[in-house]
Amino acid sequence: MSKKKLLIFILSVFVLIVSIQGKCNQSAAPKDISVYILEGSEQVRQDAGLFNKHKPAMILKTNNIKKEELIRYNDRGYKLKIDLVRKYADEFNKITSENKGKRLAFVKGTKTLIWPFILGAVTRPVIVLEFSSSGQVAKNIARNFCNSYIFIDKRPFISTVLKKAFELRNKREYNKAIIIIKSTLNKTNNNEERVYLYQQLFLCYWLKKDYGNAAKAYQLLVKQPITLDVTNYNIITQAYDYLIGFANKHGNTKKADYYTKKSINIFKYIINNYPLTSAAQWSNVRIAGIELYDGDIKAAKKRALLAIQGDVKPMGYMLLAGCYEYQDKFKNAEEMYEKIIKDFPNISVGAQGHLNSLKHHKSKVKEDIKKYKRGELFPD
Repeated sequence: MSKKKLLIFILSVFVLIVSIQGKCNQSAAPKDISVYILEGSEQVRQDAGLFNKHKPAMILKTNNIKKEELIRYNDRGYKLKIDLVRKYADEFNKITSENKGKRLAFVKGTKTLIWPFILGAVTRPVIVLEFSSSGQVAKNIARNFCNSYIFIDKRPFISTVLKKAFELRNKREYNKAIIIIKSTLNKTNNNEERVYLYQQLFLCYWLKKDYGNAAKAYQLLVKQPITLDVTNYNIITQAYDYLIGFANKHGNTKKADYYTKKSINIFKYIINNYPLTSAAQWSNVRIAGIELYDGDIKAAKKRALLAIQGDVKPMGYMLLAGCYEYQDKFKNAEEMYEKIIKDFPNISVGAQGHLNSLKHHKSKVKEDIKKYKRGELFPD
């Protein structure tokens, strides 16, 4: 059975603080923000006048926000980190724990600022929100929560030397590029930067089909002592994905299991600490994929259904189809693939391939599933 490959975007990170605008100015705090509970994203309106008819779940008094940070980690990727006083932390914990699978809408006046999906309870006195936008829109959102905030740019800084290495790599002069990247690694003690450089080193080895040294680069990457968050978890788990496949391919299932557990721990950390972010939703999907591989269909289905409620619906449907295949419910699986093709035409290539296999090569699909259940076939 050909397993579902989850699209992972490489988020390369190390810190460059470019400007500090100061702590939240309480004397000039903007208007308070109403927080509403929504059943789904279809309820969201840019004109939030409809919310006036309903009672908010809570009022976030912006002059009591302790600190706010707006962090940019790629061209359009932003993380908004809001430190709360304990009173609000307890309120957020209560409403998020009671409304898992719904949405929060942060509304100011007649404008909906952001409406994150609730994957789990907010257990810390910190709200972390994640969104994709232009720089000006991101700053406007931050300013609506607090007049003053700290802006941090965590996009990777590409030096002239590294640009030369990447040019050489693009020309397939991999050995020359490797020498430059290794030399740069030897000159930096910044762990975030070293993670980025090991990722680039891996790519050079992988492109030259030196898969053993590619694995060694990723082994060094995952050993770097960095603080995990939504800006860097992807690059770490991507490394574990490769190491899992490499270990399985070489018959080292014990090592593969070790890497799988490490990867799961990272996903759970993201879900528990950043439950209002898209990173948490992708982590939920990734765990569901692992549960599917392990044959824990009940757990995988539960996560797939949660994904369908949120912002990663296509992957939720793909996982659900995979569960149906594992259970030999091929008609149900076909219906899921057909739904993806109909509702998400821009990303339906994978679904179309699986649908074709079920319709025209079902006997092979069935045999692959049997092999997989016997432990004779590993996921791709």
